[in-house]
Amino acid sequence: MAQGLCVLAYGKLGGFELGWGSDLDLVFLHDLPPMGQTAGPKAVSNVQFLNRVVQRFMHFLSHRSHSGVLYEIDLRLRPEGASGLLLTTFDAFERYQRERAWTFEHQALVRARPILGPAPWQARFRAFREAILATPRPEADLREAIVAMRERMREAKGGAPAPALEGFALKQDRGGIVDIEFMVQYFALAWSAKDSGLLAWTDVLRILAAAQASGRLKAPLASLLRDSYLALRAEGHRSALQGTAPRTDDPSVVALAQQVAEIWAGFAAEGGRYFGPEGP
Repeated sequence: MAQGLCVLAYGKLGGFELGWGSDLDLVFLHDLPPMGQTAGPKAVSNVQFLNRVVQRFMHFLSHRSHSGVLYEIDLRLRPEGASGLLLTTFDAFERYQRERAWTFEHQALVRARPILGPAPWQARFRAFREAILATPRPEADLREAIVAMRERMREAKGGAPAPALEGFALKQDRGGIVDIEFMVQYFALAWSAKDSGLLAWTDVLRILAAAQASGRLKAPLASLLRDSYLALRAEGHRSALQGTAPRTDDPSVVALAQQVAEIWAGFAAEGGRYFGPEGP
């Protein structure tokens, strides 16, 4: 399997942040010649064989047994999304990321890492990821794209309006987990051309630390974002274990989220300037 296949992890798995009930965001790449075939009495193309392997692997993980489902699999981050091929060649993946990927797909690449495949292929992906993320971008355009995507997501996933649901929605409400993740992704996309340390890791906390170490993110803001992220994630774990909606009424957590919402508002209005020496 590892001779013809490389598996990329995105999202919580890619960012070393799997929690209770997390799904697996995966992308499958291969580098096989299109005309190659397997040996044996019922030869099939190598690509067809790998497709069957991947399908069997996904069935094993997501099949509902008496004990439940091991993991839900999410493949929507592959090139072309839900309409894309299950398996993509390395060359096609790289070409798509260079020429056709949207900003939100490069945001997702911030938390992507290889978890299976030959060492040279994993090194190739890491080098390509760093090259894409470190591409210089006009910060105003990047901020506008990220803020617009966040608002569209908020409208689509914000849940039922009050009073249908009570409490603070940990992920999607203003000041929630996704606001922090989007700002951290902005740090990597906007600043890594000059500060490569922002590309060393794929998790929120270490990217925050790198942004602070670079001098571009003031220490009080970094500390607040870190503490808020940890508090919101802890509430999310608790909700998942209890089988309840990912919401909280904890005043201390809500107070932190309100401060994050203020930081997001400053970022949406001012961009990177909000975080620098001239920021709050």
